[in-house]
Amino acid sequence: MRSKRLPGLPVICITTGDQLGRVKRAIIDPQAKRVAGLAVAGSTFGGRRVLPINAVHALGSHAVTVAQAEDLRHPKDEGAAELVARDRVKVVGAPVITARGVLVGTVVDYEIGERGSIDQLYVSQNLWKAIAGGDLSVPGEMLIALGRDAAIVADELLEHVKPARESKPRRTKAEASPPSADESHLEDANKDGRANVSAAAERVRGFVRQTLTR
Repeated sequence: MRSKRLPGLPVICITTGDQLGRVKRAIIDPQAKRVAGLAVAGSTFGGRRVLPINAVHALGSHAVTVAQAEDLRHPKDEGAAELVARDRVKVVGAPVITARGVLVGTVVDYEIGERGSIDQLYVSQNLWKAIAGGDLSVPGEMLIALGRDAAIVADELLEHVKPARESKPRRTKAEASPPSADESHLEDANKDGRANVSAAAERVRGFVRQTLTR
């Protein structure tokens, strides 16, 4: 599931059919590089609750399902409090940098696996032009670290990302290729023709001057 589809999804208990609240956001465990749980708002218990990812029955297209209402924990409960304390990372919006320090782009979304794994990062490229259209998809196994300031990925990613080809500069007339043999012959003929016309015109002008001076 794409992370951007999570906010607003209802949390439904499959035992009773009751809606227990709505997902507010994903809770990230940066050490494990995974989604550790979901923050749930407007629950039937009142206030916010934490749903550990291991308690999720399924991440569906229309709802997140759980087996029982007790799977939603108070943020201060043991286990839930630990998840909240680790939640200091925002994946979406994080710059993606290789281990060599090359900026690839910015995370705009990510794919969440069934057990909270981050299977793909979807990156909007900054330094590189988008290849084949759309955002760059970075496999989760290339993710080295998730921090407050950046997502670090393996250098091998650069093998799949190429700079945009530079467009060739327009050639000036001076840089244009030399004319072909036929073109040279035509140009010479034009020059000879212009010279003959000029000579004939000069002869006419001379004849007129002689006539006028008689």
